[in-house]
Amino acid sequence: MPGVSRQRRATSRGGTHGNAKLVVALAGCVATPVATNFESDRQLCNSDGTDPDVAIGACTRQIQSDRWAGRNLAVSFYNRGIAHGQKGQDDPAIQDYSQAIRLNPDHSSAFNIRGNAYKRKGQFDRAIQDYTAALRIKSDKHGAYLNRGNAYFSKGQNHRAIRDYTAALRIKPDKYGALNGRGIAYTKIGQYQKAISDFDRALQINPRYARAYGNRGAAHEGLGQRDRAVRDFKKQYELGHRNAWIKDKLKKYGIDHKSLD
Repeated sequence: MPGVSRQRRATSRGGTHGNAKLVVALAGCVATPVATNFESDRQLCNSDGTDPDVAIGACTRQIQSDRWAGRNLAVSFYNRGIAHGQKGQDDPAIQDYSQAIRLNPDHSSAFNIRGNAYKRKGQFDRAIQDYTAALRIKSDKHGAYLNRGNAYFSKGQNHRAIRDYTAALRIKPDKYGALNGRGIAYTKIGQYQKAISDFDRALQINPRYARAYGNRGAAHEGLGQRDRAVRDFKKQYELGHRNAWIKDKLKKYGIDHKSLD
């Protein structure tokens, strides 16, 4: 399965939008320590490069400052949710995304990323609802189609997954993760040649995408093409994606994976 689409922290709000009231000293317009700390927290809360623990603290202080309201306050909840998600804390992340959605009901990214959190918890129906809501707001959101495809795939609904991967590829044809996901779904329903075509395209875009080699090997295996399957399984292992699945595949064909190290 391809990875979920990545989310970046929101940075759209300005320092004086909404309820923001930065305090400045009158003499020389030099910012007071309070204003300086507030601006520093704003930058830490908004920056993708901030350590998650630091971001959670900064965003919490932004939320509690009473200087933001509405959509601007939603930014702090959204960004804190991302930081919780980076720490694997899906429950508080979901709470923050929900607050962001309450404050900004058109926040398609918050629906999308809350869906990712629900999916990680195995709540696929809730995840699909959120991805669908994201797509109602922004119908060309590639990541929501990709993520909903992953959720349908996890539920074993391969035809629906294929439709969503295809929709994602219409928007961004060169996304090899979506090609890989659709290829896996095609393999699951026995359409091995279509699967191989998708894996071939994914590997043309990214020749070092190890998983696509193993998945193409499984499709070749489905067609009874032993030599091609073994070649692809070896290639995945050689590229460093050495999970239990690929070791079992190599063992099935009498290959000791240690001989490839």
